[in-house]
Amino acid sequence: MRTSLFDHAGGDPAFLALAAAFHARCLADPVLEHPFSHADGNPDHVPNLAAYWAEVLGGPPRYSRAVADQSYVLRLHAGNGPMDELGRRFVEAFVAAADDAGLPADAEFRTALRDYMVWAVADVLVYGPEGSEVPAGVPMPRWSWDGLVTDGVSGVADRVRAICLAFPEVSERPSHGAPAFFVRRQFVMLWPDGHHEHGFPHLWCAAPAGAQEEAVAADPGRWFRPPYVGARGWLGVRLDGDVDWDEVAERCEDAYRTLAPARLVRLLDSGG
Repeated sequence: MRTSLFDHAGGDPAFLALAAAFHARCLADPVLEHPFSHADGNPDHVPNLAAYWAEVLGGPPRYSRAVADQSYVLRLHAGNGPMDELGRRFVEAFVAAADDAGLPADAEFRTALRDYMVWAVADVLVYGPEGSEVPAGVPMPRWSWDGLVTDGVSGVADRVRAICLAFPEVSERPSHGAPAFFVRRQFVMLWPDGHHEHGFPHLWCAAPAGAQEEAVAADPGRWFRPPYVGARGWLGVRLDGDVDWDEVAERCEDAYRTLAPARLVRLLDSGG
């Protein structure tokens, strides 16, 4: 599985540098300077902007949990009338700021960044006409190497649910506020919104002896030792970016086989 755009950029320090460089460019631009001069009085503007972009591009959900939601972001720019020139300059300043901040210069990454900002500006301009009202509860966008992530949290949950409930005699019920799957005992716990320091969608699953260590050593960007259950050999599986769902299904099946009674493992093997 590929790393997220957030990780490829360099994580939180990279996005803080990007936001600072972008803010400086906007203040120096004769068109962008006016709206950004108001933000300049807010000492949290740059870190908030960094947190927002980080979350959208695959990082932890700090902005939506501690600052505001997407509806708030859209309302900041709603009802201001035509902003085509401002939007064009906004994209140009963002692209140039990526150079100023020293973000990775590979063409695929830079194309993904620019495509995101072009989309984001167009999304804002939907609410540009005077009198536009932004609805409550607009979900935070998520942007990957392939563009806008459209299946989102519900899509991740539905995929994991379909995998786990296909095994014999599995039930789903909440555990610690998250969907969990049981075969007598819990064998998979899903965190579609992230959990604690792991702000990306992921799951925890039981694993055969030694599998956790082997997986994490082979690809720590994809697998990790989860809190609480990691000491028991469970494996953390990232579900953001380009997910190999066949591999996720194999890990969930390994978890099932690890904790299911022998009778149910035999039933699984027989295709029952």
